[in-house]
Amino acid sequence: MQLFSSSISSLDDKNDVSTARSSKFSIHKSIRSEAESEKQQQLIRTSKLQLAPMMEYTDRHFRHLVRLLSGKTLLYTEMVAANALSHERAARIQEYEVANEASSAQDVRNNYSDQYLQRYLRQGSIEPLEGPSVLQLGGSDPAQLYEAAQTVMDMRDRGHCDYTALNLNCGCIL
Repeated sequence: MQLFSSSISSLDDKNDVSTARSSKFSIHKSIRSEAESEKQQQLIRTSKLQLAPMMEYTDRHFRHLVRLLSGKTLLYTEMVAANALSHERAARIQEYEVANEASSAQDVRNNYSDQYLQRYLRQGSIEPLEGPSVLQLGGSDPAQLYEAAQTVMDMRDRGHCDYTALNLNCGCIL
């Protein structure tokens, strides 16, 4: 009987931990912005069919073709190298800072040249729009992955892309 009662008390302890985790999740869930909630809802509404990321195939034109066939398929981009995005962004920021010495950090972030970056990150703008789509970033350096994700956010703020999610590929065997 002692064993049984200790098992029940350990179950109660586990339930308390589970309840605590649930309440933490509820708090974090309520803090999410409306945009994040909308992105999550887009992911939930997608079909079970997903277009896998394929190098040199899943560019924006191919994704547009797939979107014409199925409006609910979750689309993945081809893998974009995080180091390429972070280095290109750093070079364009440095170029802008040299040309505009008295610029604020926000001014630099809003105005550096992004033409080369658009090649990798721009989404299709012809109807039907891409809808639920995931950008796959590849890399092994956390700092470069962060910089690449920041680049994606800059491009989103400029209206060039609006991916539903980011997928980190930290160990592709190719």
